[in-house]
Amino acid sequence: MIEDRALLEEEFARARPDRRSAGRILRYLAAERGRVAAALALEVGWVASMILGPHLVQVAIDGPIRERAGPALAWVAVLYAANTLARTGGVVLQIRLAARAGYGVLAEVRKDLFAHVQRLSLDWFDRTREGKVLARIDRDVEALEGVVVWGPIELASACLSLVLVLVQMTLYDGRLACALLAFVPVLLAGGEFLRRRGFAAHRRVRERASRIHAHLAETLSGLFIVQAFVRERENLGELAGIHASHDSEIRRGAWVWSAYVPFVGLVYAAAALLVLGYGGSLVRAGEMELGEVAAFLLLLGMLFGPIEELAGLYDETLAAASAAERIFQVLDTSPAIADGPGGVVLSRVEGRIEFDRVTFSYPGQAGEPALVEASFVALPGRTLALVGRTGSGKTTVVGLLARFYEPDSGTIRIDGEPLARISVSSLRHAIALVPQEGFLFSGTLLENLRYGRPDASPEEVERAARELGVHEVFATLPRGYLTHVRERGEGLSSGQRQLAALTRALVADPRILILDEATSAVDPGMERTIQEAILALRQGRTTVVVAHRLSTVVGADEILVLSRGRIVERGDHGALLAAGKVYRDLYDRFARE
Repeated sequence: MIEDRALLEEEFARARPDRRSAGRILRYLAAERGRVAAALALEVGWVASMILGPHLVQVAIDGPIRERAGPALAWVAVLYAANTLARTGGVVLQIRLAARAGYGVLAEVRKDLFAHVQRLSLDWFDRTREGKVLARIDRDVEALEGVVVWGPIELASACLSLVLVLVQMTLYDGRLACALLAFVPVLLAGGEFLRRRGFAAHRRVRERASRIHAHLAETLSGLFIVQAFVRERENLGELAGIHASHDSEIRRGAWVWSAYVPFVGLVYAAAALLVLGYGGSLVRAGEMELGEVAAFLLLLGMLFGPIEELAGLYDETLAAASAAERIFQVLDTSPAIADGPGGVVLSRVEGRIEFDRVTFSYPGQAGEPALVEASFVALPGRTLALVGRTGSGKTTVVGLLARFYEPDSGTIRIDGEPLARISVSSLRHAIALVPQEGFLFSGTLLENLRYGRPDASPEEVERAARELGVHEVFATLPRGYLTHVRERGEGLSSGQRQLAALTRALVADPRILILDEATSAVDPGMERTIQEAILALRQGRTTVVVAHRLSTVVGADEILVLSRGRIVERGDHGALLAAGKVYRDLYDRFARE
């Protein structure tokens, strides 16, 4: 776990920008061009207002102050105040416009990314860690903020400020302006050196912090093992070692960043001394006015500030372009399961299922295929049971039937139509799946029960629960069907979650029902109640049952016994018990347990 997190940090550090990805982000920004243009126009006014401030100071010093003209000085003061107020109001409006445009773009990127991820096939998730997926949707989109939200404004501001400041300085005195340019490469080179060192230290701090988090999570998740083997002291020692490395990197990073501000201050002070010394000599020689020297000092900060902004924006652009590249790598991934041209929509499903010599291997899985040459037919309204040891291929059959995966060879048909030709959404609307664990989403119980059919009325949901015989279980919850369920169904028992999953499937009213270990998480007493309800609900539906508890398949019309991906026996319960060796061994073990 610790190594995985470290590798994730290294991946973020190694990523490089891609101009095409940056161009696609700009196309997102084009949708907000009205707000961006308005914000840029306000930025032009803001920069002009900033340049006007030192000029008004110069006018005041070389005019009314020198001549002791009170009324004229008052007018200059009024102009200065009006300029400041106008600039302040413009900044407020500009920030609001830039934020609405930029964060709107980020929301669109995240929405498109999330929508696409939901369409990707399960084989992609088999190859991709959950942490990486979340990093793309969360951290990578956040990494775009500095450039997408504030980048256009900062770039326009810095470039325009540099041009206008240099023009204004040159108008005052070209020689002094040229002399100040000598400090620019010093500021850029020194600042870049310290920033790079600081970013490297910050990356190492993040990596150490990830190790601390991983160590804590791993220890707490396996706390009963820690206590059983009396490993508390050793774990504490490991944590102390990681903390020591973490603290060392924090101190190193703090030293680098603490040197950055004094460095910039020293460069600014040296430039200010040049203005005072050289400018003062020009004043004494009568080649420059005192107010112009004062304006030079005020403009000095406006010269160095944009240079620092551009350097910082360059670093942010590199990080954002790298994040954009990773985001678009996901967006450019085509779903392995997608509708082909002329996808068939299942309008009236009978429920006939046919597997014809189907073979399948999970992507990246070495060894024997998960399913080998599987052939069977499940007739409409009949119940087909799949039994076998763990890893025998039962769940693989379910995944292929729901078209979460494509078979390597062979054909799967519904009502005689190959699955590959059927619209994916049409197929999955015809199938309801109850997985091994009743997964529920945060929200009310009612919202979860009609998850597969959002337009179902509360009365229809209650009717389905009554048919299943579980209405009383839901009615006794604190707020009944409006009881709030936390993420993954926390707050409900495993049995209640499983009952909710069964009811959710029945509310969807499918023609094909898949029960994948549907009662494996329920106590035997509850299992009996559920089985009685399922027997009634199977009427008119093709039902595929996957179970380890063989009591759930005794009444099946046909039972397929799988071993190492192959169908080794088939028949009903009585026939298999009489003649099936593998099934009889499974049943005898179940009876003993």
